[in-house]
Amino acid sequence: QKSDDGAYILTVASDAPEQLAEGLDNGTITMQDLKAQDPRVHLLMEVLLGQTPLPTIRVQCRKMEDEDPGMGDEDDPGMEEDGRGGYFDSYGDISVHELMLQDAPRMNAYRDAIAQNMHLFKDKVVLDVGTGTGVLAMWCAKAGARVVYAVEASEIAGMARKLVAHNKLEGTVKVIEGKIEDIELPEKVDVIISEWMGFHLLHESMLNSVIIARD
Repeated sequence: QKSDDGAYILTVASDAPEQLAEGLDNGTITMQDLKAQDPRVHLLMEVLLGQTPLPTIRVQCRKMEDEDPGMGDEDDPGMEEDGRGGYFDSYGDISVHELMLQDAPRMNAYRDAIAQNMHLFKDKVVLDVGTGTGVLAMWCAKAGARVVYAVEASEIAGMARKLVAHNKLEGTVKVIEGKIEDIELPEKVDVIISEWMGFHLLHESMLNSVIIARD
């Protein structure tokens, strides 16, 4: 969540919220420690490292419920077989995408790469792996792609469909909700695009999905 004063508020569930809050206050627990427990911290760090000045992050600690879907468990049917149930859940939060879309140098680089190479997309079939809000897919459509299959495993796929329709590109951009490993496209694609890079380059672990899509 984003507060009125521009700070980002991260709510963390814990068995011992008082001790966690105390650890954050006295420095014995850091954001670096938290990131191993909550995928949203990974996403915050990834985006905020590129922002100047760094915005304020406030952590709220709450008591973990007995069946807290946000924290996940190996035996929880809501967890994906590859252990990334929490990963996809975190990307279903629109505020995560808001953070990434506000990173102007990052977004401008992707936009320019597509706009300055329109000949690579003209009349081509394009696959966007992990489309998120669909912005790269829509840029490809505007660059002249015949069709763009925008694949997204999280619930943000619904928002992507709305944005595509709002931009009147639903005739070209086809949003498909599901993991790229599990879906079958109706045709072979000419071009694959993906925003697969996390902080330290490899954090998000999406490169494997891009390679599977390629092969």
